Amino acid sequence: MAVVAEKTGYPSEMLNLDMGLESDLGIDSIKRVEILSAMRTKAPSLPEVDAGAMANLRTLGQIVGYLREQLGGAAPVAAPVAAPAAPKASAAVDVESLLMAVVAEKTGYPSEMLNLDMGLESDLGIDSIKRVEILSAMRTKAPSLPEVDAGAMANLRTLGQIVGYLREQLGGSAPGGGPCGGCGGSEGDLIGGC
Repeated sequence: MAVVAEKTGYPSEMLNLDMGLESDLGIDSIKRVEILSAMRTKAPSLPEVDAGAMANLRTLGQIVGYLREQLGGAAPVAAPVAAPAAPKASAAVDVESLLMAVVAEKTGYPSEMLNLDMGLESDLGIDSIKRVEILSAMRTKAPSLPEVDAGAMANLRTLGQIVGYLREQLGGSAPGGGPCGGCGGSEGDLIGGC
């Protein structure tokens, strides 16, 4: 509950295990992962939560139950909750530059070393929790970015596919962009040079 209170701003004494993540607390999928990531930082023995399983967890109690089950019924675990989404901004977002800056910040890789063909897990070691952390940081810096569905996020394998997906969700494509076979995806128009 402490992490949920910290990440959402809700007083911990107000939180209970029956509260709905979205319905009661306004916690979207990105914020869920951000909370789980913070919990794993504080308790590294916690298991990584599968994106598909996470999408089905609707209450604080379900998250606690899931984590206990994964730990084999071990000691109680703090329940995750997230803050309401930031207000939408109308300014255009340079998705590629923002992604590269956030990935560099979150992974420690120099931004000049990053390219859109890089695999999230295979090249950069970015697991599902870190993906959501990155997307959450991007939404914090550019609130007009859409929320990324957990199922869709699990299918995005390269930096270029993330850029393409976000641009598609924003209703635009990169100037000069077209289908990009180099990214291994068919997620619409990806940026040129991908």
